[in-house]
Amino acid sequence: MSTPTGKPFNPFDDPTIYDPIGAVLGYLRFSFTTLATLFICLRMGFDWAAARIPLQFAPFAIFAVASSWWADSFSIALQNSLCLFTMWIAVSLIVHRSGAAAAVIASMYLTALIVVTSAFVALVFPKIGIHTGNEVFQAAHAGRWRGIFAHKNSLGPWAAYGSVTFFTHIRMIKNANMIFWWIARISAVLCLLLSGSATALFVATTMLLVYFFLKLLCQSNGPTVIVIAAIILVSLGYFVNLFSDQLWALVGRDASLTGRSEIWEFARSYIWDEGLFFGQGFMMEGGANYLSRMTALFLQPIAGAESGYLTLILDLGLIGFVLFIVPYFSALRNGLQWIRVLEGEERSAVVYMSMTIIGSLVHGISESTAFLATGFDGVICFGALFFLLSLPKSPAKLTRFSSSFSSETSQAKLPVA
Repeated sequence: MSTPTGKPFNPFDDPTIYDPIGAVLGYLRFSFTTLATLFICLRMGFDWAAARIPLQFAPFAIFAVASSWWADSFSIALQNSLCLFTMWIAVSLIVHRSGAAAAVIASMYLTALIVVTSAFVALVFPKIGIHTGNEVFQAAHAGRWRGIFAHKNSLGPWAAYGSVTFFTHIRMIKNANMIFWWIARISAVLCLLLSGSATALFVATTMLLVYFFLKLLCQSNGPTVIVIAAIILVSLGYFVNLFSDQLWALVGRDASLTGRSEIWEFARSYIWDEGLFFGQGFMMEGGANYLSRMTALFLQPIAGAESGYLTLILDLGLIGFVLFIVPYFSALRNGLQWIRVLEGEERSAVVYMSMTIIGSLVHGISESTAFLATGFDGVICFGALFFLLSLPKSPAKLTRFSSSFSSETSQAKLPVA
């Protein structure tokens, strides 16, 4: 395989400059999701499929496709938005067809495979799995683990998910090989710590706190738990504000988040002046003009705004931002309603998905890839979002979704009003 310069691809070269896997990944995703959708629709019927597609996400998906008309590159924006569109349908159907518990277990195995492989590559092939310092723009990250990815921040979310869920949800896996899962746990923690991703550390911490909150909510009076959670959050906020410099220094950062605050300020001013309501096109990361101005200001090309929220507004404006965020709150509302009435692995599955959604929202504060359907971890985050979003608002409205929690070969264990 040749690089754009005509030289043979060398895995020891800087993968942040040319990633041959990333060059074809979009086509593979589109092909797989399209085929999966057709297969499930033919097998289960179009009525079954239509009932399980979360329509609240439709306005955003349609708006993303429409944005290709005003994007700098029609073909790139259209390709990415169609990938999102097909993923929205296919992932929703796959999760419902397999069942919530089976989907969570598959997610855990996928996460384990990634962190174990990444730890192996970093330890055995450090020139591939660790930032060497020879990269053109990533020299400052020398010594940080990146595993099988091109950048340490791509490894971060997987490490965060695994470092928490491998300890909180392992009981969902019947007859689990604990030797393998202890290897996965150790690998996840090592990847979390040695990647040096401060965002991943905060995501893991948040997911762990959410897990204990949801477990307490399942066992105690709802209003009491909410009051306790509010007190804890206010106390944590005061503590973080009081010791912010020490906390940032603990994770190797400064209060500006390694220059992110300057990038955010530039992005906010650009958004206000250019495309406040409609943006520059889906996944254009600000467009060519934004990138050239960013490069001139910071002396390196910085695509997006180093924040999922700001990058989303850059791409689709305030309209797209609202269309994207509102479904998250609907999904979380559904999750909070359902965990109170479910038991066993179904409850654990909903807890897992709620943790994942909140983790992705935290991830989006300082990472641009948090809300990308074409991101490596997008299948985990969007799978959780789409499943919770497509549940009935009330647990009493349950009939046509009874097979969504357990596969159709087993008995669903849901209360029917």
